[in-house]
Amino acid sequence: MIKSAAIILLGTGLMLSNGYCDKDDDDDEREEIKVVEDTVPYDQRLGGSGIIEFGLTKFDLSSVKDIVKKELDRGGFDFDENVFPTLGIIGYAGPRRDGLRVGFGGWAGYKSLYSDTWTSRTSDSAIANGNDSLVDSTIQLHIVFAHCGLVMEKSFKVLDKLNLYAGGMLGGGGIVAIEDRQRGGGAFNSSSSSGNVDEWDTDSVDIGDNRIAIAPAWVFDLRAGATYTVTKWLHIGLDGSTFFYYSSSGFQSKYGSFWTVNPGVKLRFVFGTST
Repeated sequence: MIKSAAIILLGTGLMLSNGYCDKDDDDDEREEIKVVEDTVPYDQRLGGSGIIEFGLTKFDLSSVKDIVKKELDRGGFDFDENVFPTLGIIGYAGPRRDGLRVGFGGWAGYKSLYSDTWTSRTSDSAIANGNDSLVDSTIQLHIVFAHCGLVMEKSFKVLDKLNLYAGGMLGGGGIVAIEDRQRGGGAFNSSSSSGNVDEWDTDSVDIGDNRIAIAPAWVFDLRAGATYTVTKWLHIGLDGSTFFYYSSSGFQSKYGSFWTVNPGVKLRFVFGTST
C-alpha cells in the first residue's frame, strides 16, 4: 500500500514538473518573438545629416528692373542675364532610408550687372589742385537674394544605393540691390603714385553716392531629386526645384507688392546617415 502511494506521488510530481517546464519554454519563445517584432529595421532607424548644395537659379529680376529704370540715371543693365550661382546649407533628422525628415536650411545667390558708361568731371578739390579732367564712370549693380526656413522631405528607397526624394521649404528672406558707382575707364589703370588723374582715386572723382534697396519677402519652394549612396556617411544628389518670393511691401510702398517664380537645379553633398 505504501509502495503504491509513493509511486502515485512520484508520477504526479513528474507530470507537474513537465507542465511548468513547458510553460516556461513557451514564455521564452513568446518573449524572443516579441523582441524580434519590436526591433526597428535598419533603414527606418533615426539618423541625421548635413547638406551642402551648389546650384544655378534663374531668378526673376522684374522687381529689381522696375526700381532701376525709375531711380537710377543710367541705362545699359542687361536683366536677361539672370542666372545666379547659389549656395545652400541644410541640416535635418529622419529615418535613414525611406521616410519623412525635417530640418532647417538657408540659401543665397549673387550676381552683378553693369550700366552704360558716362563721362564725369573730377571733383572741385582735384580741380583746385590742377587735376581737372574727364573720367568715364559706370554703375555696378550688386544683386543678392537670401532666404532660410523649415525643410520637410520624403525619401523613397528605389534601389540598394539609390533614393528618390520630394519636399519643400517655408520661410523668409529678401532681395538686396546695391548701386555701386565707380570708374569705368577700362581694365587697366595707372600704377603711378605721381598723383596723375589717370590713377584711380575715388576721392577725386565726382560720381555720386552708393545706394541700397531692400525688399523683404515670404519664401516657399518645391523640390524633387535623387541621391546615390557612396558610403554610409556620404551621399551625392541632384534635384530640380522652384522657389517663390512674395513681398507685400516691395522695395518701397510706391512700387507695391510682387511675386517672383525662380526655377533652378542643385547638386547636393549629404554628410550623415539620413539620405
